[in-house]
Amino acid sequence: MSAMYGPHDVELAFLDLDNHLVDTGGRLLGYHVKLYRVVTGRMPDEAFIRQANEMIGGEANTVMAALWPSADIKMRAWLLAEFRKIAVADPRPALPIEGVAEELHRLHDRGLRMRILTNRGATSAAIASTILQPNGIDPRLFEAIQPAGTFVSKARAILEVITDSDLRVVSMSGDTPSDIKQGRLADWESNIAVLSYGVAYGNGPTKEDLARAGANGVFDTFVELGQALRPSR
Repeated sequence: MSAMYGPHDVELAFLDLDNHLVDTGGRLLGYHVKLYRVVTGRMPDEAFIRQANEMIGGEANTVMAALWPSADIKMRAWLLAEFRKIAVADPRPALPIEGVAEELHRLHDRGLRMRILTNRGATSAAIASTILQPNGIDPRLFEAIQPAGTFVSKARAILEVITDSDLRVVSMSGDTPSDIKQGRLADWESNIAVLSYGVAYGNGPTKEDLARAGANGVFDTFVELGQALRPSR
């Protein structure tokens, strides 16, 4: 259904957090490296680092299963818990991305509904107070802030919101191929159009990577994405 619509048709936008709304640089990759050192006592090889970097932003359990293929379900749960401890213990604040706070206000004022979907393990309140507000982003702009643990996958979270609603068109946007694929999966499983948009200023995937993942559009800045999403009605 998504081929029938454009960004101006979007009524509700699902937004990734890290390296989309705020800048966390290479920290998420650093957390995987630190976890590897905790488990094995040594630095990971280049293949592990490359795979971890490619999977940043993916659904947490899927990432752990791919990076630690020999781990059983219980071990993966432990790995995920340790990863989140490492992330929570990081005292460095996220950094603002130019134009994001202002564009979010413009989108809200134009009537676009917005929700955050993030694989961070913090609570919604913690994300609001320690990440959004210090970067000038008003948490009240969003209908909901959904962290890891509140959904099985981003596609499933989208479907839970839009199923049996009166929405016609929604969007999922983020900086990784995983974000794009989650939006595409939700579009495939729903009779409501789910458009998937990539931003090329994030953690490393190129425009070509995002396009190959099936993005309906790729943007160089959040302002460009916001200009496309501004409701025309």
